[in-house]
Amino acid sequence: MIPFHRFLIGTAIAFCAGMAWWSFSAYRLDGDQMQLAIAIVFVAAGAALSYYLKHLQRFLHPGSGRSWTICETTPCRWRCSGRAS
Repeated sequence: MIPFHRFLIGTAIAFCAGMAWWSFSAYRLDGDQMQLAIAIVFVAAGAALSYYLKHLQRFLHPGSGRSWTICETTPCRWRCSGRAS
């Protein structure tokens, strides 16, 4: 099920990239500010989906990755718990 989920996220990233390119091209032709705003939104959505795809295991299994917690006894008050990914 996870490989299919990865495939769907990949197609969503490709869709966002295509829509951002198309909308930015329309902005360059017409100069419509709304097309530029749509392009920026799709770039942001593609970036968020890319981050999600890269860190999918962390989202699916939150306790298995690296997490940062406050520790009162250490000098800097921050320590890493869990294994490094």
